[in-house]
Amino acid sequence: MLMKFCLPWKIFTNFIFLNRMGDKEYNLCKGGNAMKSAEIIKKNFVDTMYYEDKPIVKYQIKIPKVCTRNYHSDMVINRYYEQMTGKLLYEYIPQLYHDAAARYIESQKEGYPFLMTEFDYIFTVSYNRKGFLSLYFDTYLFTGGANGAFSRIADTWDTYTGHRMELGEFFRPGFDYRSFLIDRIIEQAGEQKEEYFENATELIEQYFDPEHYYLTDEGFAIFYEAYQIGPRTDGIPVFIIPYSAFSGEFRV
Repeated sequence: MLMKFCLPWKIFTNFIFLNRMGDKEYNLCKGGNAMKSAEIIKKNFVDTMYYEDKPIVKYQIKIPKVCTRNYHSDMVINRYYEQMTGKLLYEYIPQLYHDAAARYIESQKEGYPFLMTEFDYIFTVSYNRKGFLSLYFDTYLFTGGANGAFSRIADTWDTYTGHRMELGEFFRPGFDYRSFLIDRIIEQAGEQKEEYFENATELIEQYFDPEHYYLTDEGFAIFYEAYQIGPRTDGIPVFIIPYSAFSGEFRV
């Protein structure tokens, strides 16, 4: 039987707020410089959602608003994150609510405890200078099981042009950056073998994803999803490859 649930009013007020983010808001930027560093303003969407009198979903979504004083860059980057926020608030969160309500009703019928769904989506700025902005988003989702699930995505922007940088664009044409990075990651993992699976060397190469990177002050951060290369329960495996290791292979 298909069940339908009414979404809390907060979802719709968030919708109104998000859709009022137009050109006027971009003109409010007071800081930032596209060729140096950007000003970052946090936008928070936090709510606890109820079914009848029972809290069944709690979420916090933190999204950046980027001010570079370059109108084009600001428009491109901020619309990208507005679209991301829209999908989370009006597609993903309603589905979480629907699923949590169904679990709650089932728990009441069967007489077992109900555990509230929790969802966090929070960004961290890892690099913000010399015309580049790099940040990553950590996701935590708990839906009543034994453990919650962690995941990460990342973006790196050229703040002068508003272009989202691919990893390969940082290097000279013809440089096999993939093999170079994988070799450095294998070396680092070998120094802490107890934290990774026995076949970590094969898994590091198998699951290497050029989308899974961000910049730091020290070097490129290459990350893997939890449990891809080791039985870690403390978060996302990250390997920092120093910029100095590339000696002349940079394109930018």
